[in-house]
Amino acid sequence: MANVEPRTTLGGVGPGVHELAPHWGLLLALGVIELLLGVIGLGVAGLVTLASVIFFAWLLLLSGIMHLVRAFRTRGWEGVGLHILIGILQGAVGALLLLRPVAGAASLTLLLAALFLVSGLFRIVFALSVRIDGWGWQVLAGLVTFVLGLLISAGWPASSFWVIGTFISIDLIFGGWSFIMIALAVKSALAGAAGRASTTG
Repeated sequence: MANVEPRTTLGGVGPGVHELAPHWGLLLALGVIELLLGVIGLGVAGLVTLASVIFFAWLLLLSGIMHLVRAFRTRGWEGVGLHILIGILQGAVGALLLLRPVAGAASLTLLLAALFLVSGLFRIVFALSVRIDGWGWQVLAGLVTFVLGLLISAGWPASSFWVIGTFISIDLIFGGWSFIMIALAVKSALAGAAGRASTTG
């Protein structure tokens, strides 16, 4: 019977820490930058909203152009008509968003409010019908999501100037904070492993 040797890691720490060990400083720096960008973004949420709408518009426009190019290069394919339709729609929506980013932000915010309302209701109904362990937290999460949808829709269209930028900034803050915590945990694990190694040595 063949013996399978366990995977050795740096100083006995977990394999995830072993892989991140050489890069914990870079991970920490990225986390700090992302967190700072999120904090700054909260102060200029309107600019972040417009920038995100313009970025999304360019993505749609480029995607539409790619669909059209692919359609004309494969004219014998059965799905060429669908590609042309998708390309025209995406290109038109992207162009409209570029020409009127404020109106685009208002439309996207209204869609976001509708998404929150529907997803919050579904989460509440699912939690109450299934009632698995922790179903109360699911109900609470659904209520929070539903209330957010109500607040956004009640303040629309004025809310469209800050909602998207605020959500992106909050996501940057939490993402940066998680990177920082992971980097510090890796550094702490490496320090502990080095201490144990020196003690046993």
